[in-house]
Amino acid sequence: MTSSSRAKAVHMLGSEARVAIDRPAQRRGTEDLESLRFKQMKFSWPSDYIFGAPDSSENICMTDSNQIRHATLFKLIEHLTHEGFPEHEFLTDFLLTFRSFTNPRELMDLLIKRLDVPNPTDLTDEEDLQIFEKCVRKKIRARVVNVIKIWSEMHWDHFQEDPQLVMMALKATVEKDKSEPVFLNLAHFLEMQQEGGARNVQTPRNRQPPESHTVDMKLLSSSNSNMNMMAFHPEEIARQMTLIEHELYMKIPARELLGQRWTGKDKQEYAPQILAFIQRFNKVSSWVTSTLVHVESTKSRAELLSRFIEVASHCRHLNNFNGVLEIISGLHSGAIHRLKKTWAAVSKDKLKIYDELVELVSDDGTYSKMRAQLSKSMLPCIPYLGMYLTFLTFLEDGNPSKVLDLINFDKWRRIAAVIKEISLYQKDTYNFNVVPILPGYLLAAGEYIDQEELYNRSLEIEPRDKGKKKDWRKSEVPKKKPGEISSPPSPMSPKSPSGRKSPVPEIQSPPLSPRSSESMDEKPEREEEQIPFEMLVGFLKSGKSQNFENYFDSKEIYQAEKNQSSSSQKIRI
Repeated sequence: MTSSSRAKAVHMLGSEARVAIDRPAQRRGTEDLESLRFKQMKFSWPSDYIFGAPDSSENICMTDSNQIRHATLFKLIEHLTHEGFPEHEFLTDFLLTFRSFTNPRELMDLLIKRLDVPNPTDLTDEEDLQIFEKCVRKKIRARVVNVIKIWSEMHWDHFQEDPQLVMMALKATVEKDKSEPVFLNLAHFLEMQQEGGARNVQTPRNRQPPESHTVDMKLLSSSNSNMNMMAFHPEEIARQMTLIEHELYMKIPARELLGQRWTGKDKQEYAPQILAFIQRFNKVSSWVTSTLVHVESTKSRAELLSRFIEVASHCRHLNNFNGVLEIISGLHSGAIHRLKKTWAAVSKDKLKIYDELVELVSDDGTYSKMRAQLSKSMLPCIPYLGMYLTFLTFLEDGNPSKVLDLINFDKWRRIAAVIKEISLYQKDTYNFNVVPILPGYLLAAGEYIDQEELYNRSLEIEPRDKGKKKDWRKSEVPKKKPGEISSPPSPMSPKSPSGRKSPVPEIQSPPLSPRSSESMDEKPEREEEQIPFEMLVGFLKSGKSQNFENYFDSKEIYQAEKNQSSSSQKIRI
């Protein structure tokens, strides 16, 4: 209301209106006075209040942008629930990574203790205490309740794993003032969460799915089962692949991405969903190789190879970058790359598409081309998970978990940024019709076949030219250990016999840092002999580690990583 309209209303309605119209201004004036008085207050916390220690270099270190770099757990909780500066970004980063330096039970216990805000030791004036109650105690309690609510919304699985967390929170609300709305709200919210069960279940948008392509039943019933793929439209194959893989991708929880759990001895227990996604990648890549080498005719084999290129291209248009790399990985296996006659029979148009896809998924140290395309893509998407596992590995190994006995939250903030990007692509789903016959065909694809067996089969369909040296790929066929999850056919070689550039260079491991033992949450042990990065088809060359300099906590750590890279052991993928 403008000043002129206010005056006009007062004149028309009389003196009683003046009080009603001016009441908001009076209220704002009172609040401004209280706020000013609060800012002028200087008070001290009781010595036994765990969240009342003054900030010092012994308990907290800030960045130039006023973010926490290192801190004690108490200071992190204090910052998380501070009455003056709530930060949603800090809250989400903390909730994504806190299990790396504490555990859910301890976090809940500290949040409950944070609800008990004592009176300052040097505030005795009744009016000052009332202002403190309004400006500090109630705001802190509201922040704590908000943290618990967002925690349960984002990570309800923590509460399902340990039902005592809900009981601890509900008991705390009962022990407080029952009439205080903030506690009643929390109790009601947790009860609703319990009734609702699992959270964040995504449903497709309300849109009409595209019409499915027909299946050529004549081709499907042919005697050559390896040519069955020609009975399906390449776009439909890409759609059904995408549905299967996105369902697996949606199941990956944030907790499996912490602590390199997919590499430990107990990885089946700690990272089952990541391993399921890795195994699917390996099977599809193996299926591509196996299908091609079991086709006798060079012409038919070239047609099938062209069909795989078409499927990969459709995966690209569906934003299924994982599917693109699965197929490219299979085509870059030693058994397929050496088939010169087959590649020669593929049309130039198809080879051009193939080269563009290879360029897209090439590893330049940071997967810059693929990430650039991802950033331009509309949801839904399926990114290449191995790219993110690579980044997480560098961040985990390149930064200490503690600095001067303080939690290195700068490390966990960077890790949280990667996890949030992974989670971004779990926020929407694909909306395609399921073609009944295709999912079974694709799900059955790629029971792992030994790479040496596939290579020998490749030699049968296209023998080596006499008088030529042994094919360079033959010596690189990996021996599979019993019970080991096999890698996709190796696309890591620097150059193919056909002269095409491999999408991923030969690799070396990054130097490994000792595991942090300070975490209060149980962690799997690292395997000592090798890191089985079955899916990391594009693990970064140690010589390119300078691309990650900004990920490391200090120049000294980065330089140490770089100096040691030349003596690193190679990882067999």
